[in-house]
Amino acid sequence: MDTLVDGPVHTKTPLWHRRDHSHDMIIPHTIPSSDAVVPEPDANERAPAGDLNKVPPDNLVVEKSGWCSSSTYGFLRLPLRDHIKTALLLILSFVTLPVSYSLALILTVLPPWVIAYFLPWCPSTPTSALNHRNLCRSEQGFVQKTVLVTGVGMVKGLTLARSFWLCGHKVIAADFDIENFSMWTPWRGRVYSRAFEKVYTLNKPVARDGMDETEKAEVQIEYIREVYRIVKTEGVDLWVSCSGVATAVEDAMAQEALENLSEEEEGVRCACIQFDVPTTSTLHEKSTFVRHTKRLNLPVPETYDVTSHSQVLQLLERATKHPCRKFILKPAGTDDANRGNMTLLPLPTTRDNERHVQRWPISKDRPWILQQFIRGGKEYCTHSLVVNGEVKAFVACPSAELLLHYTALAHDDPVGEGMLEFTRRMAAAAGKGFTGHLSFDFMTEKDEEGMTRLYAIECNPRAHTAVALFGQPGREMRGMVEAYLSAIQGFTKPGENELGRKNGASRLVRPPTEVASRYWIGSDVVTLLVFPVWRLLSWKQTPGEFADEVREFAGHVLFWKDGTFELWDPWPFVALYYHYWPKALATSWWKGDRWTRLNASTTKLLKCWAHRQ
Repeated sequence: MDTLVDGPVHTKTPLWHRRDHSHDMIIPHTIPSSDAVVPEPDANERAPAGDLNKVPPDNLVVEKSGWCSSSTYGFLRLPLRDHIKTALLLILSFVTLPVSYSLALILTVLPPWVIAYFLPWCPSTPTSALNHRNLCRSEQGFVQKTVLVTGVGMVKGLTLARSFWLCGHKVIAADFDIENFSMWTPWRGRVYSRAFEKVYTLNKPVARDGMDETEKAEVQIEYIREVYRIVKTEGVDLWVSCSGVATAVEDAMAQEALENLSEEEEGVRCACIQFDVPTTSTLHEKSTFVRHTKRLNLPVPETYDVTSHSQVLQLLERATKHPCRKFILKPAGTDDANRGNMTLLPLPTTRDNERHVQRWPISKDRPWILQQFIRGGKEYCTHSLVVNGEVKAFVACPSAELLLHYTALAHDDPVGEGMLEFTRRMAAAAGKGFTGHLSFDFMTEKDEEGMTRLYAIECNPRAHTAVALFGQPGREMRGMVEAYLSAIQGFTKPGENELGRKNGASRLVRPPTEVASRYWIGSDVVTLLVFPVWRLLSWKQTPGEFADEVREFAGHVLFWKDGTFELWDPWPFVALYYHYWPKALATSWWKGDRWTRLNASTTKLLKCWAHRQ
């Protein structure tokens, strides 16, 4: 494989290894220097490039002490508004718990034929789900595979785990604090998704204040050991990584370790849907992604790496010569506290620019980027599965800064086809061995001739929530699962996939043409019901505007599909809204952590780490 590299040369196999005799496993002891980002509460630090005798922390999350994380009574520092919004959500969860819990109990206790009798058209009843699983298992030549899916607490991981189960395979689930995604029942105790054969808890690779580089590396290595133990104990054939940004590099390190094991040890043959360390680092960081994309002659906005306030101001001074061109200043890595700032630069005066730029923590240790703003453009996102440099599954959706509604673009949509071609060129350039999830954020704008120009503004080398649009039993789901299994060396599909059978048609798998859009009812209840009622009562909204939002909510409930709820598998939905979120909100309140937004699809609490003037 031609590994994606920008900057220092990387080798595919880590330079140093240490043998862990207790588990007979080769574990990377250090990684060649890279531009990987180290997320921190306030901003992000780059992994230092330098002495190979030291172990860079790479993407390791560093927990720092502070008023919002270490105070025993941090809630005393919160403003009244934060108490009110937390209490409102907890009360809403408590009030609706009896209805949701009772519905899940009924769906679990009732004989499947009763549910099928009242909902004969529904493809997600227990009977329909079991029939689909049995149909797949009965196909000639079917061989059940054991699939490990990490990140099942998020919708993307849960969707893929359910898809593998519905297609007849054995699913092993793992995640951080996975017990938070379970629910207690009177007769079975703690229950998880019906799709999970076994469940494992992973320890998050979090470094504490005061740790030296070796101790931080030990945290990473222990995470890799945990993944390895699961693979070896369960005889995993395929590992599908759906973890979040915080463990991007650790997952890549685990992929390299498992690949080395498959080559050197008998009895361990595990394929991985996960890119290696240098590829993940290059694609994950905005600046290195832009440079790599430029080398491939693919379109990206004008982008500058900045490591000081003066550098930003110099670039903005030059930009004043082109009044029509605007820029956005944003962190080079993942930074929830600052990512939402969309101020268009330069501002009217030099003094305004100085005041704005000085607010942000820009330094060599916390690099930012100054990126061209695409005027009047629409934003899109994609999810794709790439196996050995070939795009096997693909979906594109209109996007937003905080995306909680997913609608697939039509297969013949010109913008969607442009994004698919971009993805194919990126994957093909990497060559054989380039296997993993590849997701992009795009912007479009009209040029002077009225033609639509497409720009890639960001790459996420991991699964995207848009994969939820594949979560519908049928030939598209079966095609997607077969595409994943094609990563297993020597895997032979049970017959030809009907999507690619006719006249040598492309094997690319997409969601059904009439797939229902996805929403999350918990989010919509708040944004389309609770908030509108509050605005109406406070005279900030007209009755007509209120009625429009209520109609939108009703349309979602009647014609769209909740991204988490399934009739045949109701407990993940109950656990999300009545176990995970209440616990997360209460914990955040107790510590005094301020948050601005909730993402029901990724279970992410977007926190405010600092107050700015």
